[in-house]
Amino acid sequence: MTEANSVLGKALTLQGEVRRLEASTQGAEEAKRVVTRVTEIRAELGNIRRQLHVAEELRKHTSVEFGLAGVDTGLANLKRNAMVGIPSNPAFVSARGKAKKTAEEHATRIQEAWRNWTAKQLEGLPVERIPMLALDRQGDAQRTFEDLRRTAAREVSKSDVLTFTAEYNRLSEELREAKDAPEELSTLVQRINSGGMTLRDLTDEDIALLRSWSWDGHITLGRKRV
Repeated sequence: MTEANSVLGKALTLQGEVRRLEASTQGAEEAKRVVTRVTEIRAELGNIRRQLHVAEELRKHTSVEFGLAGVDTGLANLKRNAMVGIPSNPAFVSARGKAKKTAEEHATRIQEAWRNWTAKQLEGLPVERIPMLALDRQGDAQRTFEDLRRTAAREVSKSDVLTFTAEYNRLSEELREAKDAPEELSTLVQRINSGGMTLRDLTDEDIALLRSWSWDGHITLGRKRV
């Protein structure tokens, strides 16, 4: 059983305990209090569960590795209290706060790992070979590359991991089979993809080179904010 599945099992066990409390609570006010606190705890457990699913997908489909220690931090005391009676509001609030903090910390670590890994993958793509593909494939290849960049930049989800790896592998294989681009074109495209360039940085020869290999249709211009 993986570490992620283990801590998820603990979280699900706690959910069972709070459901039992909800069902056995006597008194309208007490029931209302417990239902409210249980709902809050469930929301935080749901956030933790989503992070665990994303982490598991990253482990399965990428080279990303990171620990998930501390996922059940703060829940042990609540579980002990729940086994002997109805936990107090402070016990619920403490468990919720610690679960929320844990979920946020892991979300930050997962996002950082995702961005670092995707940046490395995109940097290794020989996108300068796109003009060397057949004309009917160039546009699709460029759109796939742009989609990959957008996916890498947003908050990662389980589906993003699956989509990125599938599309990346397809584009990477296609570009590996294409011919090498001329060295001067490859160097220029790498400069452009590195970001931060303005039109002033391109010479007339650079623009002519891009046009000669149909790269002028793959580059968009935007006004720089002053």
